[in-house]
Amino acid sequence: MVTFVLVTYNHEAFIREAVEGALAQTYSPLEIIISDDSSSDETFPIIEKVVKDYFGPHIIKLNRNEKNLGIALHASQLYEMAQGDIVIYAEGDDISLPDRTSKVVEAFTSGGDNPPSMVISNAIKIDGYGTELDLLTDGMNTVVWDKSINPLTNELSIVNGCTRNLHRSLIDAFPPMDSKIISGDVTSMQRAYLLNGVMYIPDVLVKYRIWTGGLSQLLDKSKNNYIQHNIKWCKERLLRFEQLLKDLSHVNYINSEDVLRTMYRDRGAVCRALKILNSNLLFSSMMLIQSFCVDLIYNRKINYFRGSARHFVVRWFPSLIGYYSI
Repeated sequence: MVTFVLVTYNHEAFIREAVEGALAQTYSPLEIIISDDSSSDETFPIIEKVVKDYFGPHIIKLNRNEKNLGIALHASQLYEMAQGDIVIYAEGDDISLPDRTSKVVEAFTSGGDNPPSMVISNAIKIDGYGTELDLLTDGMNTVVWDKSINPLTNELSIVNGCTRNLHRSLIDAFPPMDSKIISGDVTSMQRAYLLNGVMYIPDVLVKYRIWTGGLSQLLDKSKNNYIQHNIKWCKERLLRFEQLLKDLSHVNYINSEDVLRTMYRDRGAVCRALKILNSNLLFSSMMLIQSFCVDLIYNRKINYFRGSARHFVVRWFPSLIGYYSI
């Protein structure tokens, strides 16, 4: 049994395509759970209408929360409801391609009796109108099964949360994550590294939508929105550090000392960045540059260098040359 979980909230403009993508999965038998997190728009009525007209082989289950739980807690709720040994995760503004489940199951079963804890894939970005843009992960064209000893410095520096798929052993190994965490994709991936690692497959299996309502997307880059957006995600990273501490203890992770060294160094950098963002002063930004340079000295892996450089150029450098001068 495989379960396809579709999580949605206020996605009335896109939910029809997301549901149709779930129903079109070629893998069978398939349990499909479509769950609305107390939307205030027409999301759930649209779901009911699309499902009512479905007469295919899949087992369809609908759920609607009376109270909004947020993405991370909502996902945990549905993982507990799922009957499958493998859980395919999807959100209501994205579109899963028909062969997604089949390709993911093939990846999991390639591990034999010792499968990866998580499988992620490539995706193609689309805009609010469905126009295809570029690949979510460019230049990665081979299968990678990463079993890094440190969930914070691993070979797969990507976090393709919109494509994540979980093995039942990963779900059963941990209690629900902190309900204050906004998005659980990073924590789920870190948990997978604490067990049997993450497998990346290069197949494009999801259409990932870039639009103004996306949880992690900042399209309005005015000074105030830019700062508030980054403050939110700095706080989110601190919550993830706390969750990882609990998870390390929960599974008695044997390499916890290596993880803790990386964690507290990264946590210090995030705290400094948060202080800078809250102060909104150009002078304070020099602290961030110093922190960035220290991180590069201590982490010589090429993947980490690329990730850090990209993070600096995309997220922090614009604030130094533009936003603080507004």
